[in-house]
Amino acid sequence: MLLRVIVATQCVDYCHRARRDLRRQLFSGDQFGHCFYPYREGKYVRVHATSSVHTHAIGLSLAVPKSPTRSHPAVGAWAALLQVHARLVPELDAELRRATGLPLVWYDVLLELDGPRQLRMSDLGSRVVLSRTRVSRLVTELEAQDLVRRDANPDDGRSAFVSITEAGRTRLREAAPHYLAGIERRFAGLSVQQLEVLTGALRTVLGPAELPDPQAGA
Repeated sequence: MLLRVIVATQCVDYCHRARRDLRRQLFSGDQFGHCFYPYREGKYVRVHATSSVHTHAIGLSLAVPKSPTRSHPAVGAWAALLQVHARLVPELDAELRRATGLPLVWYDVLLELDGPRQLRMSDLGSRVVLSRTRVSRLVTELEAQDLVRRDANPDDGRSAFVSITEAGRTRLREAAPHYLAGIERRFAGLSVQQLEVLTGALRTVLGPAELPDPQAGA
């Protein structure tokens, strides 16, 4: 059971980390902050770069042809990945809110801060793939709940550091079982072997340095 949860979590972790790819590698933006998603030769979908990622996924998955040609099997895989992401993220968010009162995006921020070191606001935004304005607003919301702390950067008055509080760690620990249980339920139809194959394929796409190996350090 533990291995199932670890491997299933790796698959969902890929979806979260793929957001970094979506912004940095697959899109080219214009001067107005719009990104252009290539989904068919000569055709693009335009959305604003600061829109939510699952909205990107819904829009793009609908734009991709329902039956990709045999010469483009990667398009079918890409569309399926986006559809899975578009469905799972809102569902997990709703479940987490009902069970713990914690939005998924708050969970993401707390998870990134759950370490011995504080993060610069810009680095936190990069990790959770949110605009500077959006991550600043989130930190303000979390500060109001005493879940994070923001401190001025003594070396740069224009930036700030963010760290998780003990109350934030407690909320994260309380939410983690619900988050993992939600992942386990959605991957229950796959065997451990199927999950390992899926994770391996996604790791190949993303790159071995981006997706942790669950066997590392075992």
